[in-house]
Amino acid sequence: MIENKKNNETVGIATIGYYIPSGIMTSEAIAKLADIPLWVLIEKIGMEKKSIAAEDEHPRDMGIKAAILAINKAQIKPEKIDLIAYCGVGDYD
Repeated sequence: MIENKKNNETVGIATIGYYIPSGIMTSEAIAKLADIPLWVLIEKIGMEKKSIAAEDEHPRDMGIKAAILAINKAQIKPEKIDLIAYCGVGDYD
C-alpha cells in the first residue's frame, strides 16, 4: 500500500479475480494434435490436461467474468475502481 500523507488516500490491490474455462483437452488429444509422444507431455512437462475456452468464448468474456468475481469479492461498486491491471496467458501454438 502507498499512502498519500496530504489527504490520507491509499493505493493498493483490493482483490484478484480470475476465470478458468470449463472445457478440457486431454494430454492424449494434445499429443495427437501436436504429433509428439504422450510421455513427453506427461513425464517431461507434467501436463495431463489443460483448460480450453469454448469456440464462442472470447478473451473479453473471460475478462468480464474475472472482473465481476473481483468486484464481488472486494464488495465495491464498479464506479469506485480507478485502475484495472490485467494479466493473461494463452497457448497460441
